[in-house]
Amino acid sequence: MGFFDEDGNDPFDEVIRQFFGDGARVTTRTSRKNRIIESEEDERMIDFIEDDKNAYVIFDLPGYRKEDVRVIVERDEIEVIARRKDPENIPDYLFNRLNSGIELRKPLPKNLEKKKHSWEFNNGVLEVTFKKWKIKKNFTN
Repeated sequence: MGFFDEDGNDPFDEVIRQFFGDGARVTTRTSRKNRIIESEEDERMIDFIEDDKNAYVIFDLPGYRKEDVRVIVERDEIEVIARRKDPENIPDYLFNRLNSGIELRKPLPKNLEKKKHSWEFNNGVLEVTFKKWKIKKNFTN
């Protein structure tokens, strides 16, 4: 058994228990399926950029193709699901990871027109574009 095998005896659990108390336990492994952004690794996959008229949500999805990606926008949230089903040109060691897929969910700001969005996928980068609400200024004298 290796140092980091999942035998329930993680060497860092004792340190965490001493710091946070006996009820604390750290889960070091999560399933990629049905995963919402829960780690620093996931946060690095997402970027939010805006200009005067649009906002862009950028996802880094290496190894996936356009036909492997679904973008769902509901209420004030964006969900991206990517699953690679075709084993063509994928090394065996990557196929299971890409086939199990990734699911990312991100809250969106209120000032975006959620129904008016578009997306492009090039070279493993998904860019979702939203129009921003136009602020009407009424000046009366």
